[in-house]
Amino acid sequence: MWYTNPAWYALFISILALGVSSVTLLRRVAHYRGEERKAKSEVQRSLTQQAVQINEAFVRLSVKSPYAHHLQIPDDRMRDFSAKTAVLLNQLNMLRDVFQNQSVLGNDELAIYEKWAATILRPWIEADGDLKRVWFLSKETEDLRDPEFSKWLNGLLPVVETI
Repeated sequence: MWYTNPAWYALFISILALGVSSVTLLRRVAHYRGEERKAKSEVQRSLTQQAVQINEAFVRLSVKSPYAHHLQIPDDRMRDFSAKTAVLLNQLNMLRDVFQNQSVLGNDELAIYEKWAATILRPWIEADGDLKRVWFLSKETEDLRDPEFSKWLNGLLPVVETI
C-alpha cells in the first residue's frame, strides 16, 4: 500500500513546505512593496513641503519668481502676483498629493477634492488674469507633473482660455 512507503510522506511534507514557503515569499513581497510605497510617499511629501517653502519664500523675500520672470510681470506688481502664484501652486501641490494617494483616500474623499477643485478652485483661477496666465504656463510646461496627473488635473480644471 502507498501509506507504507516513506517516500509518500516525504513528498507530502515537501509539498507542504513548498506551500508555506510560497505564502511566506508572497507576504514578504507584499510587505516590501508597502514599505517601498511608504518611502516614496515620504519623499514626495518632503519634496512638496520644500516646494511650499520655496513658493512662500518668493513672497516673503520679495524675490521675482520664475513665473513672474517668464510672464514679464512688472516689479510694482510682483509682490501681489507672487503671493497669488504661491497660493495657486500650493493648491496644485495639494491636488498632486491627492492624486498620488487616491488609493489610500478612497473614492468618497477623492470626490470631495475633485468637487472642490471644480467648484471653488477653477472659478477662482478663471476670475483672475494673473492666475489664468500662471495656470496656462503651468499646463503648457507640465511643471513637475507626471502625464497621468496632468491629464487628471486638466480634466478637473478646464479653465476657459480667454486671458
